[in-house]
Amino acid sequence: MKYIVATDSGDVVSGESAVYEKKALKIMARISKNSNGWVNPFMVDVETWNKPHKLNKNKIIITK
Repeated sequence: MKYIVATDSGDVVSGESAVYEKKALKIMARISKNSNGWVNPFMVDVETWNKPHKLNKNKIIITK
């Protein structure tokens, strides 16, 4: 299963395509370490992200 990493403001950090879990965890760790707690990243699977919800304000569709 592939995932995306996004922030609570709705920005996709992992890029235009989905990444595997190991890479997503590395991206989240890097963001958390460099932001000193100001940015809250989260990881969600692609199918869930592509469905309409409140965090995907810009209607960003990620390819698998």
